Order: sequence, then structure tokens, then C-alpha cells
Amino acid sequence: MTPADLLAWTKVIRGRVPRSEQVTVAGVDFDFGDTLTPPVEAALPALVEAVKHLCQP
Repeated sequence: MTPADLLAWTKVIRGRVPRSEQVTVAGVDFDFGDTLTPPVEAALPALVEAVKHLCQP
């Protein structure tokens, strides 16, 4: 299910589409593993700050 699908279903169920944002981090290495790659791990602080900013009223 895509973000657009979720918003469409929200409109069907609730009658409106809420404000929404999509925040992503680009993938670098898709090998199997249980840790993040260094570039993705380095991007996390900026991601967290972006989400915090978006959550402000």
C-alpha cells in the first residue's frame, strides 16, 4: 500500500484527507543484515529533526 493509497482510504473512511508529509531516507545497501549502513545511520539525526519540525502545531 502506498502513501497515496492510505490517504485515499482515509478520505473514504473519515470523509477527509488529513495533512500529511512523507519523510524518507535513501537506501544505500540492500544486502541482508541487522544494522544500518553508515550513510543511513548518519542521516538519522536530520530525519529525526525533520519529523520533530513537522509535528509542531
